[in-house]
Amino acid sequence: MKTSNKIILGILLVGFGSLMAAQLALHKKIEDNSYITTPIYEDMFYSQYNPIGIKHVYIYNIAACKIFPADTLKLAFENGVVQYAKYNVAGDTLRITGVYAQGAPGGFRLYRSSQDVRLYLPTGIPVLAVNSNIDVRGTTKQSSARNYSFDLNNSGIDSRLNAYKDSVHRYFDTITINAHHNSGAYFYICDYVKTLNITLDTSVIYDNYAPIGQINLVAKRKSTVVLSGDNLTNLNSTIIK
Repeated sequence: MKTSNKIILGILLVGFGSLMAAQLALHKKIEDNSYITTPIYEDMFYSQYNPIGIKHVYIYNIAACKIFPADTLKLAFENGVVQYAKYNVAGDTLRITGVYAQGAPGGFRLYRSSQDVRLYLPTGIPVLAVNSNIDVRGTTKQSSARNYSFDLNNSGIDSRLNAYKDSVHRYFDTITINAHHNSGAYFYICDYVKTLNITLDTSVIYDNYAPIGQINLVAKRKSTVVLSGDNLTNLNSTIIK
């Protein structure tokens, strides 16, 4: 091999190696949640709130609300030109609503929010979502998997909404979902759910090959159930006409 070819090959190998190392480092940061949710990043670009005494969460007209597991409840709104999300506390309920300046609702059919909304949610606080989309994240370690409870009305819950379908394995302990009025629950192949309790009323569930240890399903009216693989054998179902 000519010397010039060896030099070119060496440069290419070094460049490829550097690229792979950067990719592995980035993947590790995402797994550790040290890339997406760094406090420094949020301090710069988000307004953060720490309401106390919250036992319930109500989300209304939010096109995309990201929910992260946490030990302490925190709410973060992206700073920017568009300010359509707001919140208030009524008793023990945190209310998050979306309305544009012209008075038009931030309808869930947009699927992409003009303002990033992040909710850091401890275990044991149920969420009611109306006309909204929820992007819920599991933990990256099975030992710290959390429980979630959602009541969906004309809303969707997705473990990796829009373009967030990375290959990081995420874990959930028990998820309880009551979905009605054209709501949907969508999982992903890299999600691991220990137990799923779900009630469907004119709503849908797609497992997208996510491994689910046990599924307790109650399906009413015109509901759609799409399950695959071992999830079919892990299903306990009740059909109500």
